[in-house]
Amino acid sequence: MMTLGSTRLARGGTALHRQVYLVLRDRIVGGALAPGARLPAEPRLCEAFGVSRITLRRAVEDLQAEGLLERVHGRGTFVAVGRSPTPGAGSSRGHVDDLQRLSAETRVRVLEFGEVAAPARAARWLGVAPGTPVQRSVRLRSMGTTPLLLLEAFVPLPLGARFGRADLRTRPLFELLAAAGVRFGRVVQEVGACLADPIRAQRLRVEIGAPLLQVDRLVHDREDRTVEFVEIFATPARSRMVFEVPAALAETLGAGRFVHRRK
Repeated sequence: MMTLGSTRLARGGTALHRQVYLVLRDRIVGGALAPGARLPAEPRLCEAFGVSRITLRRAVEDLQAEGLLERVHGRGTFVAVGRSPTPGAGSSRGHVDDLQRLSAETRVRVLEFGEVAAPARAARWLGVAPGTPVQRSVRLRSMGTTPLLLLEAFVPLPLGARFGRADLRTRPLFELLAAAGVRFGRVVQEVGACLADPIRAQRLRVEIGAPLLQVDRLVHDREDRTVEFVEIFATPARSRMVFEVPAALAETLGAGRFVHRRK
């Protein structure tokens, strides 16, 4: 059985059950709690965290739903064997290869679709004037019943007019763009974070104000024309980004850089 010292939780801001969840998840992902390890009994965990049984059970249920813990009737709760995430899993992939894998592993729901006036942020990324007509789609990718990625994509017209909502239900966006004649070129990505607003919280099934990963991705074709801007939102409780940089790019800006915002 694992041992757990007392852990001081903040009594403001993030909900207590969420803090317990994050502490336990960090120890599972980091390897401090080995696969197959049994959690201490509820009273000991409640004492260690200074929380009620209701609070503790909410955290444990979230970890069970994620597949990181499993309850065995009459024996207790254990760290799932073979389910804990491992950093850097998988081999190096190109942009299209990664999208093919994502499409194969998840199912998609098209939540919104239509022609809109480009909002200022999307217009800036696409290099068009605000208000320029563009195609906008909002999709939710899930694994089983668990939502993983919320994607809001903007495609310039007339390129976006070559496919419709029904197409997005059956084929991923990158395939539709390729079928429309796009030959993919460079991809620019910015990785940041934001707080879940009520709509994103409901769609990703997280609490309002929960931290989200935000990836802004701009895709070009071989002639360096922008063909897609997509904002991707995910909860770090279920998803993470892994970067593998070839040795030839390790000392170049191709490996990424920090951009700071001045106040």
